[in-house]
Amino acid sequence: MKTLFVVLGTGMALAACSDAVAPPRAATTITALPRPLTASERTLVTATGGFAFNLLRAETARQPDSNVFLSPLSASAALGLTANGAAGTTLASMQTVLGLEGQSMASMDTAYQTLFALLTTLDPNVDITVANAVWYDPRLSILPGFATRSQTFFNAPVTALDFTSPAAVGTINNWVDHSTGGKIPTLLASIPPTWRVFLSDAVYFSAPWRQAFDATKTHTTAFYLASGATTPITLMDGHDTVSAAATADYAAVDLPYGGGAFRMTIVLPATGVSVDAVTADLASGGWSSLVASLQPTVMEVKIPKIQLAWQDHLNTALTSMGMGIAFTDLADFSQLTTTPVEISDVVQKTYVSVDEQGTTAAAATGVGISPTVAQVPFVVDRPYVFAIRERLSGTVLFAGRIVTPPAA
Repeated sequence: MKTLFVVLGTGMALAACSDAVAPPRAATTITALPRPLTASERTLVTATGGFAFNLLRAETARQPDSNVFLSPLSASAALGLTANGAAGTTLASMQTVLGLEGQSMASMDTAYQTLFALLTTLDPNVDITVANAVWYDPRLSILPGFATRSQTFFNAPVTALDFTSPAAVGTINNWVDHSTGGKIPTLLASIPPTWRVFLSDAVYFSAPWRQAFDATKTHTTAFYLASGATTPITLMDGHDTVSAAATADYAAVDLPYGGGAFRMTIVLPATGVSVDAVTADLASGGWSSLVASLQPTVMEVKIPKIQLAWQDHLNTALTSMGMGIAFTDLADFSQLTTTPVEISDVVQKTYVSVDEQGTTAAAATGVGISPTVAQVPFVVDRPYVFAIRERLSGTVLFAGRIVTPPAA
């Protein structure tokens, strides 16, 4: 039987590694949240689920034959933080892409703040952290209101940093390394000379399976590619009570970690159905339907043992999703600084490792901000026109055109 296997994160898109230690089978089952979600938190959770698969679809459209592993939670947090500096059409486009259209910034900020606090303390068996930070070049002043909101709602230090210093990139990478448990040691290779602000989010997740896989059953078998060719894959074999769902287009299982609150949801397209078609369905509301239809069942589950590092620039994907104005000189970040600026880059790196004991994952997302007029060298190396003038009266004394530079 041909099998196409794709691991998709849950609504928060896990980035993971594999240092987890299996808990006792009797780990306390978490059956309810410690408190009901607020209305703004419910909106954010729903939005993040939709954003997850819309972003995944946009990224896979760019690289249809490549593995993609991203963190919508990290991207949403980084862009949510950045949105505090946006206004007008720019803010509206960012909220629409994030699935938060019509929400006030106060509601958005509070939802990020309280949801992060809830997630990171929910299960004592699961290690999950979310960190944020803002660095700015002293050549550009940050508005006090933006700095206050960053610190209050995202717990993000707002720190002056000389971007021209060779040590600056190390400062940012050291923060990313620490915030991802060492799984993403570098986010940036260098800092472009036009950048004036850099905003970053990091997510770290490490959890044991509620029921560890038996390592003695792990074996190598064939993985069937979309082309029909095969490649070797290492499969882990387990038998447990899981949640499952099926439609004509796919089968899905939901594997619990720790106390059962956190899960890995795996969606396997039916024979003859493409991964892209299933992803498009999940992005168009199918994710909510899938989650609602999951039912407990006892079954044998065989999943790949994997380790993957992934990275990409999200500019093209986010532009295709409707946020293009933020990357142009029409961007309005007047709540961030009085200097006209635009987003020049959104970069994300992720890491995931899935083994018999559990999953460890990490993601870091960075948003680079540059002046709308790029400060590049003015090199006169082609035909030009010039004038000699008196500024105050406006008198032009001489004017000329050079097509072949004469000898000096």
